[in-house]
Amino acid sequence: RGISGLNPPTRFLQRHRSGGRGGVEFGFLSTTTDINTALLYLSGAEHPSLFEISTGMVDNGAELSWLSYFPGEAEVLLPPLCMLEVAGPRRYLEVASKDGKSSVWVSVWPLSLNVNVRSSTLEELRQRRKTIHLSMLSNLVLEVELGLSGLALADVYSAAKMDGCPLGTSEEDQGIALRDQIRHVVHQCRGVLQHHEELTVADFNDDAKYKQLLDEAMDLKVLGPRKLWVQWFHYWQALLRAQPRASSSTQEPPSNEAGALVPVRPSGNPSGTPDV
Repeated sequence: RGISGLNPPTRFLQRHRSGGRGGVEFGFLSTTTDINTALLYLSGAEHPSLFEISTGMVDNGAELSWLSYFPGEAEVLLPPLCMLEVAGPRRYLEVASKDGKSSVWVSVWPLSLNVNVRSSTLEELRQRRKTIHLSMLSNLVLEVELGLSGLALADVYSAAKMDGCPLGTSEEDQGIALRDQIRHVVHQCRGVLQHHEELTVADFNDDAKYKQLLDEAMDLKVLGPRKLWVQWFHYWQALLRAQPRASSSTQEPPSNEAGALVPVRPSGNPSGTPDV
């Protein structure tokens, strides 16, 4: 790689605290396997330098002669974020000028190449926000599922401030109903996850759309348990409609002045959140 008009980089002259000299090229680096081509870029300029880069089986670039408009240049393109480390002492090469009447001295820097094979492609960068979001949402759905699966009838009665179901149904029937309602809520949460998985990468790179998706994901943590309490009270309402009304001495589910069942916020919900 021939360059001119620039002083040698400071990092090529001074050793790093690790003991090496060199630096990272942030962009693509065009090089050639033909020294005469590299020397063409040095003619008539001050501070000519020649980078002599050693490559390997992995630490290498892309040979572009087969698609180049100038195949004779034997171009090899190195990817971004390559580490170029000074591999030996600088030497000088005398090169004749174009007119052949004079000569110039070129600084030759022997460099070793370390290609960054972990840099992301453009497709991976565009996909990153969706990947992180789906990972977070999967964890939230799992947390809701684990939290609800650990509930027992006693937890439901405690949240409703009741000693038990006053409608005469057996604990076995109530347990079956609770498990069915938990499965239904978990299925709804998984439906949100599936919907987000089916969205395109462009949806996640649209800031306004992505904010909406984040709100949907974070709402699962609160709305998941609340869906269960609402369905449980609907279960009680169905029993009330299907069975004769209990005696006045029997405790009933909490209700407002109009007689409608009122859901009670389950224990552990954040304070200040609105009731369903």
